[in-house]
Amino acid sequence: MNVLVTIVSCEKHRSKWNDILVRNPKAILFYGNPDLEENYHYDEETRILTLRCNDYYEGLPETMIAMINAVLQLPLFANITHIFKIDDNDMIMKTLNTEYINKVIHRTGNQHYMGFNVISSDKPCRSWHFEKCSPGSYWEHNLYNGPYVNWSDGGKGYVLSRHSMEKISTTYHFKNLQSIKKYHIYEDVMIALILKKHNIYPTQLKR
Repeated sequence: MNVLVTIVSCEKHRSKWNDILVRNPKAILFYGNPDLEENYHYDEETRILTLRCNDYYEGLPETMIAMINAVLQLPLFANITHIFKIDDNDMIMKTLNTEYINKVIHRTGNQHYMGFNVISSDKPCRSWHFEKCSPGSYWEHNLYNGPYVNWSDGGKGYVLSRHSMEKISTTYHFKNLQSIKKYHIYEDVMIALILKKHNIYPTQLKR
């Protein structure tokens, strides 16, 4: 098993990047830059993956899909069997590292989709994004009225196997990235919805 820890951030948090990556020497950090000329650019020295997509809160679904597709395409990550996605939250980052994630995955049973906080679909929140989105964006004042399924909280972190990533990439990829914003505002719910179509459901990680 070869897990890649992937930390999602944004341009406005750039001042935090060095400290985050120093504390997590085997992780990579990814963020969006809509002005990038190519779909993605990975700097092996800095371990920063830049993606051509929206870098604001409402762009998180696009950013996640772009990261998954980039990791699948980059030869450097050809041997990666799983990714662990986590936000650049300081408190969470202090307690997690690649070795620990490997142990937790083994302990849980090496499923295709695992998370530290699996949430039931009977507890939908449709306005969580309010006051988080950029001014003037579609989601600034619109409720999410899409479907819910059991999902793994993206803020607490979740694991996707390469198999799951490949299934996700058959639904969304660089060619239809812009269509995501019409349907999704919560990247973690989006991931669960896509995987359910392939009979893949979230498993609670055993710490």
